[in-house]
Amino acid sequence: MPLLAQLKVSRNELNTSQFLLGAIVAIIGFSAIMPAIFVMFVVKPGQLRVGYFDAMVVATLIVVSFSVVQLYQLRRGGGMFITPPMLFVLASIAALATGFMEAADGGPHLIFVPILFLNVLYFFVVGNAWMRVGGGIVTCLVYLWCVYASGLRGSSFLASVIVGITVIGLAQLMIFPIWANQNRNIKLLSLQRRIVEIAGETPTTEQSLEITLPLLSRLLPIRRAVAVAVEKDGNLLSVLAAWPVKDPGDLALGGTKEAIRARLEGVPIISDSKCWFLGGFAGSATVIIVLEFGRVSWLAKFSLEDTIKAIHPSFLGLTARRAHIELLEFLSQTDPLTGIPNRRVIFDNLYGEIERARRSEKPLSVAMLDLDHFKIFNDTFGHVAGDKALCAIVGVWQARVRAQDTLGRFGGEEFTLIMPETDTQGAVLVLEELRALTDKLNLEAKITASAGVATWNKLEDVPTFLDRADQALYNAKRRGRNRVEYL
Repeated sequence: MPLLAQLKVSRNELNTSQFLLGAIVAIIGFSAIMPAIFVMFVVKPGQLRVGYFDAMVVATLIVVSFSVVQLYQLRRGGGMFITPPMLFVLASIAALATGFMEAADGGPHLIFVPILFLNVLYFFVVGNAWMRVGGGIVTCLVYLWCVYASGLRGSSFLASVIVGITVIGLAQLMIFPIWANQNRNIKLLSLQRRIVEIAGETPTTEQSLEITLPLLSRLLPIRRAVAVAVEKDGNLLSVLAAWPVKDPGDLALGGTKEAIRARLEGVPIISDSKCWFLGGFAGSATVIIVLEFGRVSWLAKFSLEDTIKAIHPSFLGLTARRAHIELLEFLSQTDPLTGIPNRRVIFDNLYGEIERARRSEKPLSVAMLDLDHFKIFNDTFGHVAGDKALCAIVGVWQARVRAQDTLGRFGGEEFTLIMPETDTQGAVLVLEELRALTDKLNLEAKITASAGVATWNKLEDVPTFLDRADQALYNAKRRGRNRVEYL
């Protein structure tokens, strides 16, 4: 993660990057004053004010001592013991050390005052609002004292104060937009990373959008947001997600023309109070994100359009990744030929149904079905005809079973049917119907089916349960095929 991306100060914690950046600023400041210290000691030692110099040494030692102890603790794998309030005090002591150095110079040179601007920069980069305001006040007070200690009085004192404080104020004004832009970029990068994570953590596009929409308020001055699925002509199909309440009200209904433009042009459409942009696709529908702005500050207006344009691709990536994940999940759980659940889903569902039957104490039956002599059918009429026959058989079976039943392809021409809340007698009746439906199909040749049924005995696990149904299927085949047996 970039260094600046970690610089988020709270009142209670400080991260390593903030501390290290402070150390870098201190080293830069120390390097800048070394030539001046050389002049004081070697060229003009007679003008040195020893008392102020000693005070500067003490203040510097305080800052250096805390820094060295913290570095030692970090080197040993420990955490940060320096908190933001302590950081503010240490930075203020560093500013006082600069003032003491100016006073020790003994003349109206103000050669150390530029070092104070490093404090302004430091407070802006790693500080929050209270640290920036407090740091500016401390810097101005230290500067006033530096001017006074330098011996300037009267109009010279007043002129130096006005110029210095004006320069400090201008420095803050120059730094603020840079800091604001950097802070926006940090939040934008954080949001983009989070959106990528959300796409992989949530099971549906709707849930991904429900989590993502509130995050937009960290970057944009919005009071409402909604994600809607629309048709090609802009007509509303459904509300996928809304914030801060689930009912978006008129926000989901208004702006049909803008929604069509956002879909066709592929760029955000921004008005004074709302914004529409393409959020991707959910199935055959188009996802449109609608934002309603709250109070927009003068500074936010300059970056509003750029921020929305930067967020826009993240939503396209979110819905595209969700669609890709959902496709992969579908392919991993579905038989590609017949479109019914595959062996993996059969086992997963059967584990769940056994737990449900254990809690409800209701019967659970499972059946293994096999198409008789299907290899001969394939060899005679070809695999294309065989595939069509499998799809036709599965079609009539699916039309007969209940919604809570699971019909899956176990492998080849073998299928499994899970029947919750069904005893042995009821399961046999269902399988007899499926066998009769298979027998009546108009195919290239007659195909029959054999089936074996087992009802859970409340003790066996999934493999044992399925094996018992498979043994019943073996009995049906051994006894002449085209029949249903149970164990």
